Amino acid sequence: MQKQFERTKELCKKMFPDFHFSKEMDRTMMALLLEEAGELSGATRSFFGRTYRPDVEAGNLEDIKGEIGDCIYVIFRICQLWNVTPDECLKLVEEKLEKRYQEKLLISSLLDAGMSGNECVAQ
Repeated sequence: MQKQFERTKELCKKMFPDFHFSKEMDRTMMALLLEEAGELSGATRSFFGRTYRPDVEAGNLEDIKGEIGDCIYVIFRICQLWNVTPDECLKLVEEKLEKRYQEKLLISSLLDAGMSGNECVAQ
């Protein structure tokens, strides 16, 4: 993913040379991410035949992939804005998920050992 991020970053520099960090740009990127997430949601609803307009055909996997790509693109731009890489962000998520998994295993083993839920939380 890092190589793709670098290619996208270079393309964005060419397309948007005035892109810079600011509160307004952050707000713009967050609004754009919400918009793209909404479009992804619409594409998945449409894929399963649920649309709000009878004149719209059911969606397909290509529509969904395109909307996922749009979301990833905006996330790349947000990473660029905050001067972080997607890999750094994913590493943090991985660590958080691993910690939650370990906590779940601990609680499960304590429950299996006969402790109550309140006793597990106290541990």
